Amino acid sequence: MKYFVRENATGKVRFTAEIGCGSSSRCATKLRHAVIWAMGNNQSLAHCDFSGAVFVYADVSRCDFIRADLTDASFRNAVVTMSNFSDATVVNTDFTTHKVDTIGLL
Repeated sequence: MKYFVRENATGKVRFTAEIGCGSSSRCATKLRHAVIWAMGNNQSLAHCDFSGAVFVYADVSRCDFIRADLTDASFRNAVVTMSNFSDATVVNTDFTTHKVDTIGLL
């Protein structure tokens, strides 16, 4: 299915991801699939709205989440090596139980 990832400030579509889950899947699951799709298709994740996304055990190494909205997102046990979270909104974001080796965390 096609899933629209939006800019966090304006709501404009930043990119459209082709994801392999159904329309009845949770929004958090769709966001996770959209990020994985974006990583393989050279799409920027900066300024995107990923609030509530679940990245549990995901490998999001080297992702640029610059100024992204990650409110209530979960990165529990995710691999975030060399990811960039500069100026990202990380209110209630779960970064527990993983090795933190990032550029610009908070």
